[in-house]
Amino acid sequence: MHLLTQAILPHLRAPGRIINISSVGARSGLAGLATYCSSKAALEGLTRCWAAELGEDGTTVNAVAPGPVESEMLHNIPKDIVDMQKNGTAVQKRLGTVEEVAGVVSWFGR
Repeated sequence: MHLLTQAILPHLRAPGRIINISSVGARSGLAGLATYCSSKAALEGLTRCWAAELGEDGTTVNAVAPGPVESEMLHNIPKDIVDMQKNGTAVQKRLGTVEEVAGVVSWFGR
């Protein structure tokens, strides 16, 4: 992600928008998902740094961190972890949808 961001910066028109997709796993260490959780925690750190570095010209950098979202990836997560996340979801204790996440990302991109 860092190399990709560096590559696009010369082509980003101010005020630009960078929107990263993170995860609740960035802040909750989940057994068996160390690489995933640590990479998302790093992404959130980079998001905060890039926001500080690029904000002067009006560019915003945000991270969207949805809860569990119905997707192919979710089928690879242990069911007990998915159930725990669903039970901690305030709205209807359900999985989110890709369309809902896309709506949030679209809003940030305006």
